[in-house]
Amino acid sequence: MSATGVLEPAMVNLRFEALLSARRPGEALQLLQSQLPGHRDAPFIWHLFCRVFLILERYPEAESAGRQALAMGPEDTGVLTNLSLAVLYQGRHEEAVDLALRTVELAPDDPESHYWLGVMHLNTPSGGKPEWAAARDAARTAMELNPDNADYYWLAASASGRMGAREDAARYLSGGLAVDPGNRALLMLGTRLTGGQDVVGGEAEVLRSLLAQDPMDSQAHLLLRAQAYARLRRLAILPWLQVVFFCFLAPFVPAAAVGGAVPVALFLAFVFAWRSRRRYRVLRQELPGDYLEDLQRTGPLTRLSRRLTLAGMLAVSAGTLGAAVAGTGEPLQWFLVFTVAGLLPAAAGYQLLLAGEERDGQPAGVRYQRPDTRRSNATLIVAGCLLSLLTLVHADRLVFAGASLLSLALMLAAALAGMMGRRLITGVTLRSAVFVAAALILIAVLGTNGTYLLRSGGLPEPPEPSPVQEPPRIPTPTFGNPTPFPAVTLPPMPEVSFPPVPRVSLPAGP
Repeated sequence: MSATGVLEPAMVNLRFEALLSARRPGEALQLLQSQLPGHRDAPFIWHLFCRVFLILERYPEAESAGRQALAMGPEDTGVLTNLSLAVLYQGRHEEAVDLALRTVELAPDDPESHYWLGVMHLNTPSGGKPEWAAARDAARTAMELNPDNADYYWLAASASGRMGAREDAARYLSGGLAVDPGNRALLMLGTRLTGGQDVVGGEAEVLRSLLAQDPMDSQAHLLLRAQAYARLRRLAILPWLQVVFFCFLAPFVPAAAVGGAVPVALFLAFVFAWRSRRRYRVLRQELPGDYLEDLQRTGPLTRLSRRLTLAGMLAVSAGTLGAAVAGTGEPLQWFLVFTVAGLLPAAAGYQLLLAGEERDGQPAGVRYQRPDTRRSNATLIVAGCLLSLLTLVHADRLVFAGASLLSLALMLAAALAGMMGRRLITGVTLRSAVFVAAALILIAVLGTNGTYLLRSGGLPEPPEPSPVQEPPRIPTPTFGNPTPFPAVTLPPMPEVSFPPVPRVSLPAGP
């Protein structure tokens, strides 16, 4: 170090790398700022600035520093790679690909140049197969040049997975883990690829292993937390599915009007309660230690949502049972209204989970980005919507269809309210405004039609008793006053004359 405090370039690089390894990018930036006056004309200092700004997600500043370094060293492939990343993260994909292609032209035998070109193709906004195929080809070239780098296998597996080549993706995934069994990127990728969990194990298991290796792995913490919240939200959906199943199944019971649907209501209440409890216990076992309890203890919104979900399940069970007992008439309609109203706590709990995931445990002033997770509830929600619409097949018992459509409108309104709240924070775009307007129209149509059918739709009617067939009546004979037989007149017999018998004289005896 000189008297002015300026370090040698090698020492600046050494301290910079040490701070990045310790996950202290802010201090690394301060180091560079303190050394800038003594190395302003050196390309390495601007390259380091580009790298640290990329880590801090300050992409315009990273691009500016990268172009400054590139002006001093136009053939530095490392600078070109980092500059292409800064451009890519600002949404200029074609320019990023051009910079990566220039890197490949300068260093065709460098596997890293092919790898980063593949990364540019993989992150294309169009998401087409030609770009993914180009990413896979670039990864294959990099693997041919250096088969011992697990990152190249990750790129090939990612591109193959997006193209739908599951067997190729699994093969690259296994090959990469054979090279580096603890590679974090490959393990995380395996939890998202279809069939990848057969290679790496379950998502919670992988995240637990990563946190065991590095308790400071913020990305693993974020993904594990997102998985827990996604599966808690699935529990909040179950009361709505219970209503939809009851409205679809109850009309199939012939004696529904006289309480015949009571077994259906009891069965659904038992099944959904058992399912909810089982899913909660499985989630608690898969998460490390008391993770789930700590999540609810430290997050007031999460804890309140759990209570509201339980209240919704109890209200829905009571409402469906009351509707089954009522059978028909106004009592049935009022119990169905109570059942739909019982979804309000569950819908509120669902929204509190969304808000709790964004707010509880997050640093103040940091915008939360919900990570992608395989524990998505989209398929379950779509299935519930389709089943809710299928209740319209009961043309003679449309009161159940009305309750089902009304519950669907309520759940969509709750989801839309949560989305609109987040849009107000992040900013409303024309596309989001059009989507919200279309969603409001759909909710209004479903709610109006559901209310009309619930009030005036067909009600189950008690079965009419079948007429009793009386046996034929046989007249009882009366022996005290017999009926006289009619007189019969016979014709006179004709007279018959017989001739006289001649006399015979016998001779006298001797």
